[in-house]
Amino acid sequence: MKSIRDILAERKAEIKTLQAQLKREMQDILAAEAAFPPFSEPQVSVALKRGRGSRTTLKDMIVGVLQEHSNGADSYKILELIKEKYNIDVKRESLSPQLSRLKNDDDLLELRGSDWFLLPQKNTAPVVGADNEADDLI
Repeated sequence: MKSIRDILAERKAEIKTLQAQLKREMQDILAAEAAFPPFSEPQVSVALKRGRGSRTTLKDMIVGVLQEHSNGADSYKILELIKEKYNIDVKRESLSPQLSRLKNDDDLLELRGSDWFLLPQKNTAPVVGADNEADDLI
């Protein structure tokens, strides 16, 4: 008869395997989504052409202004900062989805109250399926 510790260890191993599979599937989904531009968002119209065909996207602009404001900023302040730094008028309805993506998909932003903050950059990606007891759940 198995002990409770054995049963828990087996279940934990099963969950880690499922977690690794889900992370791989999520990466595939995110890559597929990135291949298709959104239809309802004018992301291309807010892009700033720079140099040899490269461009600064709205997401890049948001990160750029928040890097200079470590105390965070609300949505309206971010719009104002983008106008000042990039000389572009961005509509509020274009900003909101990008803030959400930077928070949820890219893990670059954090919302505290009404202010958005840039999170510290991680140098390495977590190892999927590592035997670290503190692995985050999906």
